[in-house]
Amino acid sequence: MRIMGKVLVSLSLVFLLTGCGKEKQLECSISNELNGVETKQNYTLNFDKKDKFNSAALKIEMKLEKEQTNNLSTYKKQLEDTYKDSKYKDLNPKVSDNGKDTVIVTVDLTKEEVSKMASADSSKVTSKMFKEAMEKQGYTCK
Repeated sequence: MRIMGKVLVSLSLVFLLTGCGKEKQLECSISNELNGVETKQNYTLNFDKKDKFNSAALKIEMKLEKEQTNNLSTYKKQLEDTYKDSKYKDLNPKVSDNGKDTVIVTVDLTKEEVSKMASADSSKVTSKMFKEAMEKQGYTCK
């Protein structure tokens, strides 16, 4: 029984000291308004235990003014067509709406897809590097 206790304590110390399971997440967002459409973009960036980029999720919410809400389905259809024919079509963007005034676009990105889009190896990028780059573009990151 004592040996089992020592083994458990030793394993616990190893996990504690190595930071096992400590993946990091960075949230970066930006908002703007153009032609009566309030747009909010939110990136959720995931990093592995060694602080190297692993994956990302992008969520774009476009809220229409009250006067434009009767055009929600038309606006959604235009976005579906835009993403279907754009360079992002291989990323399988999903376009939905809340049934009232907002169209939502979501895209899940792997490190391979980001590397391909950026023409660089994204797996070498740390959370600090991503944060600095995003903040230079006007995003707020936490």
